[in-house]
Amino acid sequence: MRIKIIQKDAGLSEQDNEIINIFLQFLYDKMPLENTKSISFLGNRDNDMTTGVFKLEDGNIKVLSKGRMLIDVLRTLAHEWIHGAEHEILGWGKGPDIGGPNENICNIYSGMLMKEFQKEFPNYKISMLPKKGDPRKSNLFKYCYKMVRDYKGLIEDGDLKLYVVAQLQILKAFENSLITPNCLASAKSWKRWEIWKKRYDRINKQEIPQEVEEQPIALPTKIKYELDSTKEFLLSKYDKIPTVEDLERNMSDGTLFRWVFLSKISPYYILLSDELQQAVKNKNKDITSYFKIDFGVYKNNITEDVKRYYKENYGHV
Repeated sequence: MRIKIIQKDAGLSEQDNEIINIFLQFLYDKMPLENTKSISFLGNRDNDMTTGVFKLEDGNIKVLSKGRMLIDVLRTLAHEWIHGAEHEILGWGKGPDIGGPNENICNIYSGMLMKEFQKEFPNYKISMLPKKGDPRKSNLFKYCYKMVRDYKGLIEDGDLKLYVVAQLQILKAFENSLITPNCLASAKSWKRWEIWKKRYDRINKQEIPQEVEEQPIALPTKIKYELDSTKEFLLSKYDKIPTVEDLERNMSDGTLFRWVFLSKISPYYILLSDELQQAVKNKNKDITSYFKIDFGVYKNNITEDVKRYYKENYGHV
């Protein structure tokens, strides 16, 4: 989920913003909207809006938030989100502002979503340091303490910061993930750390499996290994070299980003694949901002031999 949040004199506290972020993730899980790029929380009504509006022309949402109870702000957000689903998923056009099937469905389902949200998060507590009092009573401190205690002797003190970064980066790569303090010391935390640390060490130490190093090849061993590994992975997922349409589909659901982040797909493939370059262009993205990789070093390593090897093994360049 990649939605820009805009606040203009919104009157929202840090606690409000955290709950809103959780609620947005909840809405996206129920009804994923791809055309909605921004949600604005406003201190004053914009033009003829009442408490909220879904803009049919650009798919964006505006919500009046200042001076309102948070539960009412969330209900309005849900209402306008459902308008987005009516348009994007059902193909409906704009209905009357009052009454009609569009508004009736939004009123019914926004209430249902509010009840379901409260049911799924009955004891949700804000995971931030309290504004007053002892910070050691916060959820965040509790899980940080548990992390240090549980992994004492397993992780060097100097690597604890990297451990936290690992949890956040991997969870962020999976866009539907809910990030809360318990990610620091849960059943899956160590596995995330192992995956991330392996990638981190490989990037920093440029490690290559011994059996690959021993192969007599004409181009740099690391590049050949990465291209061969990427091809093997792509064939396991697509049974072929993926088309532009295949790649666009996996961009939309976030799968392609995750594969790159987890080093299943090499940056060299990203730079050499016309199909992937076209898929990114069709999504109005650029490879650097989408994949969050500095491609400078990789570009400098792409020689004519590398291009020929790619063409021979992937069938195009």
